Amino acid sequence: MKTAHFRLAGLCLLLMGYSWAGPVMADDQPMTITVSGEAILVENNLPQARQHALREAFSAALTQLLGSYINAESYTRNYESIERGVYSKTQGYVKNYQVLKENMDDDLLTVTVQVTVMTKPVLDDLTALGIILQAVGNPVILVQGDDEGLADSQSAQFFKQALAEKGFQVIQSDPSQADIIVRLTGRIRNQSELNSMHGAIAAVEATAHWRNNNRLIATGSTMGNGAGLNNSDALKAAYTKAAETLFPDFLKSTLTRWQDEANNGHPIEVTVANTDYRQAQLLRSRFARLLGVKKATLKSFSGDLAIFIVDFSGNADLLADLIQRTRYQNISLQVTWLEIDRISLKASVHQ
Repeated sequence: MKTAHFRLAGLCLLLMGYSWAGPVMADDQPMTITVSGEAILVENNLPQARQHALREAFSAALTQLLGSYINAESYTRNYESIERGVYSKTQGYVKNYQVLKENMDDDLLTVTVQVTVMTKPVLDDLTALGIILQAVGNPVILVQGDDEGLADSQSAQFFKQALAEKGFQVIQSDPSQADIIVRLTGRIRNQSELNSMHGAIAAVEATAHWRNNNRLIATGSTMGNGAGLNNSDALKAAYTKAAETLFPDFLKSTLTRWQDEANNGHPIEVTVANTDYRQAQLLRSRFARLLGVKKATLKSFSGDLAIFIVDFSGNADLLADLIQRTRYQNISLQVTWLEIDRISLKASVHQ
């Protein structure tokens, strides 16, 4: 069965009720991509360096294609299978290519190539490996709540139902499976009783955090009033009214931040020890081609220490795993330290 794969911007806007017209990638249409590849010139063997650089470029084009159908977490989880079942066939997926530019800087050869990659055989091979193809970027959301005066959070219940109605995957437990954690806190502001009718005014505050590093995405708060035959019914009505008022703008703010990170990533500092400046340049280019990486910048270099800023669509743990698994020309990288949004690596040179 063929599935249309929408970019996140289109998905979010459709879910929120806006009209949108954006790109849909048909499963059987080739993708033409402009990419670059680098190789170090060894013993003045230019044909060999050119071959290595082209392989790097073809691999970069395939990675871009994969990024339209699987996310970085799925890629890392299935890394060995994808290496054996997909990347080993890279040149077979290339329909044609054209070298646009070739540049030699000392012993570093860089080629810029326009590559046309056949989509259907790639997707067929991914499917054969049992890898689920999906619209990348639709967040999995866990909603938690605590409303004062009620055993079960009415505001959280409203958010869960509203999100599910808009097509989001809302999970009930296990925060490790969520992309975003929404927390709702309800507090009683006033309660009254008149002629056997009960009234309540309640405030609801909502926050959204990234699950992987607890960074704040969005906040919002409002108040609502309600009435009922008892205090509990009045509070339920007040919390529901507050949540209903809060939900649209809060969802829009959350999705705007989610879309921004899906499109641009968030910065993770990557430090590599025991390297030289030329190797650092190669690493920057290689980091930039990892699946899920939007941009890689060499922030500074001193002695044998290179510091990079890598804009990545996942968390630091995921990026560290990707970096350590990836093969590099003449070196290997070992993770020596890992914390939220910071990775330290040590390079070992292959003789």
